Amino acid sequence: MATLRARILQRPIVIFYSALGIFVATSIAIAFVVVSGSTYVFLPIITGISGACLLFYAGITLIYEARISLQTVNGEMNFIWHLAELHAPNELEEHTANQ
Repeated sequence: MATLRARILQRPIVIFYSALGIFVATSIAIAFVVVSGSTYVFLPIITGISGACLLFYAGITLIYEARISLQTVNGEMNFIWHLAELHAPNELEEHTANQ
């Protein structure tokens, strides 16, 4: 599961950095349109929307990874609980039952 989580986490990290680069490109495109007075006003809009979409996708991917993480932690805790039930000394079991 740790390998799966690592592979999943690679994707949103790359996407976040790509979105950051696209937002920088959006700023450059805005400056280009303002300075040149060109008719390419659609360029900053397209890059801005692309960056926002990438951020949304990265967020969804992180939610997916968080759910896998929770399942992994729950599975590990169930395993530890099972081991504790098998190997705990009787005194500890009695002490826990009295509380």
